[in-house]
Amino acid sequence: MMYGEFYFWFSNRLIKGIITEQCCWQPVGRSKDKKGYNWFWFRGKMTKLHRTLYKFLNGNIPDNFYVRHICDNPTCINPEHLLAGTAQDNSDDKKRHGHQVYGEEIHTAKLTEAKVEAILNSNSTQMELAREYCVSQSVISRIKNGKTWKHIRRPTNWVPKRSKLDRMQNKPSLRNSQPNIKNKMKKENI
Repeated sequence: MMYGEFYFWFSNRLIKGIITEQCCWQPVGRSKDKKGYNWFWFRGKMTKLHRTLYKFLNGNIPDNFYVRHICDNPTCINPEHLLAGTAQDNSDDKKRHGHQVYGEEIHTAKLTEAKVEAILNSNSTQMELAREYCVSQSVISRIKNGKTWKHIRRPTNWVPKRSKLDRMQNKPSLRNSQPNIKNKMKKENI
């Protein structure tokens, strides 16, 4: 629903649009991609309009940073709705707004939630489970260790497996536990 209109000049071009009830500025007559982002020809290349406006108003965007929409509207270019953030911030936004796809919703998923629950409750070896469900042993390992399918409830007796690095910290390395014969011989000769 339209609440108002806006017009402004940016990079020698008139940008016009509508203002929604949520105070989102939505340009009209701009090309959009399938995710709804407006694209804009700027300084010899196509860029996302919201990124270009953010850069123009706030200065450069740090490397590996995203320009996020706090309004969850990819067409919005209202400067008050744009915020720079890390990839983790962007991922958290996707989860918060319900855009994160996981589990069976991923179109390439070979397993269902019921099969993952059966894998978690099984006492079979990882190789046997891999053959039974037509996946690799590493897929079964990642499920069993809680690295994938995290949204599935784990059995009550489940304990996450420690990483190899954690396990190795308690073991002395071979280099430190073996005496260095060369250094001893050098000291004796000196």
